Amino acid sequence: MLILLLGTSIRAQIDSLVPIKKDSIKHYSFETTLYIGKIVNNYPNFPRNKTSFLFEVGYFTITNGLKEWQQFYKYPQVGISLIYGNFGNQAILGENISILPNLSLFIKRNHRFYYQLKMGMGFSFFNKPYSLSNNTENIVIGSHITNISALSLNICKNINKNIVLSGGVSVFHFSNGHYQLPNVGLNLPCFNISIKYLPQRLPDKFYQQTPKIPAKRVLLNMYAGVGFHEFGNSTGPTNGTKYPVYIGNLYLSKRYNTVSNVQAGIYVNYYTSFYDYILTQEVYIKNQHLKSFTMVAFLGHEYLLGRVGFNIQGGIYLYNPFKRNFVKSSEANISFSKQLKLINTNKLGLQYYFTNPMKSNKHKLFVGMFIKANLGQADFFEMGAGYTF
Repeated sequence: MLILLLGTSIRAQIDSLVPIKKDSIKHYSFETTLYIGKIVNNYPNFPRNKTSFLFEVGYFTITNGLKEWQQFYKYPQVGISLIYGNFGNQAILGENISILPNLSLFIKRNHRFYYQLKMGMGFSFFNKPYSLSNNTENIVIGSHITNISALSLNICKNINKNIVLSGGVSVFHFSNGHYQLPNVGLNLPCFNISIKYLPQRLPDKFYQQTPKIPAKRVLLNMYAGVGFHEFGNSTGPTNGTKYPVYIGNLYLSKRYNTVSNVQAGIYVNYYTSFYDYILTQEVYIKNQHLKSFTMVAFLGHEYLLGRVGFNIQGGIYLYNPFKRNFVKSSEANISFSKQLKLINTNKLGLQYYFTNPMKSNKHKLFVGMFIKANLGQADFFEMGAGYTF
């Protein structure tokens, strides 16, 4: 919801240079950034840590408006970054290297100062995850490979036509999506400072044409996917079985401007981990397969970036019998946050369309990948495919 409000606010506030003509030159830049922050200790027995440092080098392209979505977002910057991280405890938390594809939106851009909202999702490699043999204190990261999600808000100053200095605040999140326990997750708010080099000065004017919005019809979408996770809470049991979760999704979508879809629908998940526990612990005598399902009603929003869609979905459980029974039978006093986890579930992810949704709004085949969470706790990582009729 916060990202949705930010996106709406940004589109209302962006004051780009007046774009009126085509620019055939591709403008690019190189940037280095230093991040300094402190990990949020969000769990009992969290490893002690000192100040964290991250160092980023990146290559970026400033879009020129030749694609309609670039014009709508006022000519954003797209790039790829390599990030090194040290988290203030070499012995337990270790270090990591991340690859972060990212997108930057510009607010009130002019020749002196401007604001930048930078966001990205990618993959990270940790050299010292949890290990039963030699690193049992690392309850934060349980696998070598994790997701990295990042968000930054910066103020930028043009020093001259080739150099830009910027500083701001950022937040990083690292998690393996409950694929391998423990997975408390690493949350790092920090300050940042960066220097950018542009070999060529940006043009005063960009290419613009009147956008063609596909028909604003209500469309039916179907999606099927599979996810994987270990059964347990954030810290264990460890070294367990990787259980598949099967997903079916039926939802309606409607385009309300050039680059935005709203969504409403229902999806079901079948947890093989629930079924295995039901059988081994004899939780239910009848309807064991049925009790292993959950059903969710959700609302969503999709931001289109050409053939790529960035999806945010929030939902409530309509059917969740096993988890409710499991929590109530294992805990005498259920905390408010755990009660909310039995009600709320959310998804964040990307979809790729094989047919350009900027030109056609129906008959589209797509593939996607998502992180599903209960409230803020990761449940599983999923991949799947779907079709828009």
